[in-house]
Formats: sequence, C-alpha cells, structure tokens
Amino acid sequence: SLLAWLAGERAVEDTDGSITLAAMNCYACHDRDGKGGPTVEANPYFVGDEAIGDSGRLPPPLTGIGHKLRSEWLQGVFAGKEGSRVRPYLKTEMPLYRAHAAALTAWLQRIDAQPEARPLTERESDLEAGRKLLGIHGGVNCITCHHWGEKKSLGIGALDISALDERLRPEWFRGYLLDPAGYRADTLMPPLWPGGQSMVPDVLGGDTERQIAAIWHFIRKGEGPPEGFPAHAAGQYEIVP
Repeated sequence: SLLAWLAGERAVEDTDGSITLAAMNCYACHDRDGKGGPTVEANPYFVGDEAIGDSGRLPPPLTGIGHKLRSEWLQGVFAGKEGSRVRPYLKTEMPLYRAHAAALTAWLQRIDAQPEARPLTERESDLEAGRKLLGIHGGVNCITCHHWGEKKSLGIGALDISALDERLRPEWFRGYLLDPAGYRADTLMPPLWPGGQSMVPDVLGGDTERQIAAIWHFIRKGEGPPEGFPAHAAGQYEIVP
C-alpha cells in the first residue's frame, strides 16, 4: 500500500492540517476545530494552576493558530526559543521541532490565513483610554486576572498581557475579545463586549471597535501599568465592582 501510494503522481494536500497534526501526535495534547485533546485516560495527568480552570492545566487550542500568532513567535515556539513559554503554570511541556520550525510556521499560516479578518484602527489620542480600560477604575478589569509585566494580577494568575503585541496578530486579538468562548469553550475569560456591545459606555462613547483598538494600542505603545494596581504589593486594596 505504501509503495503504491509513493509511486503515484497525485500528492495529498493537507488543507486543514489534520493529517500532519495526527502524524506529529499534536492531538494528544491540543484541540483543533473540535478534534483532539487529552483522552479521558490521559486527562488527569495534565496538571497546572487549578484556579484558572482547564485553561490552567491543558495546552491551548490550535484552532486558527497560524492566524493567531505572529510568524516570528510561532517559529520560536516550534524551535524552543528562550522566552516563548508564556504559560509557566502548565506542567506539560511541548516537544521541540527545530528542524521543521520554519516550514511548519509557513504551512500553518497558509492554511489558517483569514484575509477577511477586520483590522484594528489605532488612534494616538486613545492611548490613555486603553490604560483605563485595562484597569479596574472604570475599565474592563483585565488586571484582575492577568499579570502585567512584573506586576502580579489582583486575583487569579492568568498569563501576562503586557506584551501581547509580540505574540498575537491584532485581527485575532479583536476577534477573541468579542467572543472568547468561541475560541476556547472552557475559558474563564468573560465576554466583555457581549453581542458586540460595550459594557463601559463612558469610555470613548462606548464604541466597541475604538475600545478594543485602544487596549491594543496601550499594550503596544503605552508606558507604565494600567489603573488599579495597589501602591504597595503587600498593602490592602479594594476591587470595586
């Protein structure tokens, strides 16, 4: 059977990635488009930070990964580049594919390309609005769960969001904020713009697109932390609902 296939003239195009990901055993840990992920028997062996739910112990989905991650970052993940591990609470470590890093990156970005994805329009004038939105004083409370550089989150220890622009494509970031559960059903990330509507009407007039773009803009260009971190790490602080 193998000889007959190799002797044939028609190549098999892995248009959705399923053949390659199965051959590389990526499905043993990762889900992609509802396929794969830990089996019932293996699931208990995936451990990490239980405070973040399954997101704190299971590897992230590979759905649209070529659209999600920037080329340099994705290649660095495959090659095991220093600093490419952004979820230190996950105890399961991914094997490295240094020899195939460039080819895998180019292939995933080709099959996951979404040229129709809506881009973000950044405005310099919205920079401080982005700081406010990331914080807890009239914002959407991102730092309640997420670290910001060396500053620890005010609650559970989700991944650092201070340098997301180094990893993510802005178009993916926009789509994720509008529908976090659509990307990962078990996420603790709430829908901050349910139905595309802002829950913070007094920032940028409640304009959803401007608010998301402002958050991205501050992550990319802002200086200092978002509003709401306590002056002293050991001091008491109030999280205002």
